[in-house]
Amino acid sequence: MPKSSWMFMLSATFVATPLLAQVATEAAAPMIVTIHAENARTGLGPEKTVPDGPHRQANHDLPWESDLARKPASPSVPSVVVTDAPSAAALEKSASRIPTTLTQPEGLKPPEAMRTGHQRRLEKERSSHSDACACKTCDCCPCDCRPGCDPIGMHRTGAWAGFLYLHAGDVDMAHAIQQNGAGGAGTVPDGEVGTVAPEYEPAFAVGVNEALSDTSSVWVSYTHFESRAADAIAAPPGVGGTVNSLVLHPGTINAGSTSSLVNARYDIDFNMLDLNFSRLIGSSDRHAINYHAGVRYGMLKQEFGQRGVFAPPTGDLNTTSLVDFEGVGPRIGIDGRGRLGDGGLSIYGNSFLTFFVGEFDSIYQQDNLTTSTRQAFSDWDDNRMVPQLESELGIAWMNCSGCLRISVGYQLQWWFNAITVADHVRAVQTNNFSNVGDTITFDGLTSRVEWRF
Repeated sequence: MPKSSWMFMLSATFVATPLLAQVATEAAAPMIVTIHAENARTGLGPEKTVPDGPHRQANHDLPWESDLARKPASPSVPSVVVTDAPSAAALEKSASRIPTTLTQPEGLKPPEAMRTGHQRRLEKERSSHSDACACKTCDCCPCDCRPGCDPIGMHRTGAWAGFLYLHAGDVDMAHAIQQNGAGGAGTVPDGEVGTVAPEYEPAFAVGVNEALSDTSSVWVSYTHFESRAADAIAAPPGVGGTVNSLVLHPGTINAGSTSSLVNARYDIDFNMLDLNFSRLIGSSDRHAINYHAGVRYGMLKQEFGQRGVFAPPTGDLNTTSLVDFEGVGPRIGIDGRGRLGDGGLSIYGNSFLTFFVGEFDSIYQQDNLTTSTRQAFSDWDDNRMVPQLESELGIAWMNCSGCLRISVGYQLQWWFNAITVADHVRAVQTNNFSNVGDTITFDGLTSRVEWRF
């Protein structure tokens, strides 16, 4: 037989081997191979057959036998007829002859020495979660952005919107009191103290983030809050019942005046703009911890006003206190997340500390609207550092693809070394602006919907 014919037979054998492996089973029967060759040229004997196994069927019953396999081979071309699946031992012996070493293309993955421990852990976690999805241990949903289970600590590009329901604390403003008497000797408190107390109000936050890698990202966010509160207090019933203002300047002509009805309002707002860098510092298949570093711009605005008709002397008095703060400073923080069970639920917490460096601009003014005269005015500017601590704790759900994350939590904010309206009015009334400072808090529910690509 020509050398080319033998090469053809050997090539056919190696090509057929991996195809046979796909249909082979451990219980496969022996294989009958019939070889036809030219006796004159090759010297081979007549057709040889390997004995049948116990599960052998008739040739016409085997679905993978073709009509050509049952015909005699051409006298010039040898043929190999496969009439049954090979045994496992035969497959193993054939597969051992095929080289299995593959060369990895350059640039496919960074060298092992250059990959961080977090990157290796994330790859391992992503692989384990993909296997878990294949085993249907979590509710994987088809998602165009990235199908398959998502590691809990993986950073991804996305955008989010949040709804907050916050309450401003430690800022209640006592502005008037019910009394009996028109002032002077014999005048005593007789009833309630009129207080303007902010209630829970809605707020919103939006943000976007860009993943720099699986373990780091940068993000920008904006938060806006507005609160409106009002109070009215009337003179108590009975002879001598009046209302005395607690915010009039004691040096004005109307300082001792009383009224039958006083109205007050108190607004407090804040705006915050953040730019942060975040990086993973610890993770496993059950938890992830990140640190944050960046900068925050903050604006805190307080506006108080009281109005009432006082006598004697008669006058429609309007007293206001405006306290505005604007500052910027470095911001650091840490956040953590841990899985609850084997589904998409997790518990999360975070804490951030900002050191605002800015200025308080505080204006006090008392006007007699009846006579169109200004009775008192003070403009006080004070530069100071205002540390701000912000913490949040809650529960989150993320779908298995990692594209959608929804969270609900409780948030607390502390603005330290701040000037409140009450501090400001007291400083103006006593003419003492030293050691003026207090803490303003915000607390309430927060929720967020995040879409991650």
